[in-house]
Amino acid sequence: ISPLFSSTTIVRRVLHHILTILRFGQLPNAMCYDCACTLKLFINRHFGSNELKSTDSTQFLTSLAMAIDRFHVKNHKRPMCKTVMRPDHPCHNDIYASINTQVAEQGFSYLSKF
Repeated sequence: ISPLFSSTTIVRRVLHHILTILRFGQLPNAMCYDCACTLKLFINRHFGSNELKSTDSTQFLTSLAMAIDRFHVKNHKRPMCKTVMRPDHPCHNDIYASINTQVAEQGFSYLSKF
């Protein structure tokens, strides 16, 4: 994998986007993302370090509920991906129950026809 597209680079870009949004407004307390497991592990590993300093915005990340979207979750192999990272896991208290977590993939599929 090219360093330009390493998982760490992608996670940093996602975190940058989330933190930029938080500077200008609020975000929901939950998110679905195709690599939510990698994002969660990065936050858990680096929060409070020079990699991810503790601020009000980064503190939000530690309480943000995360799950892998239903389209991608079947391909994930980590133990956490087979349990707490699943959107329908009981730990999420049905927060994702009425959400179409595959909407982005469906939109991309539709747009690829043009």
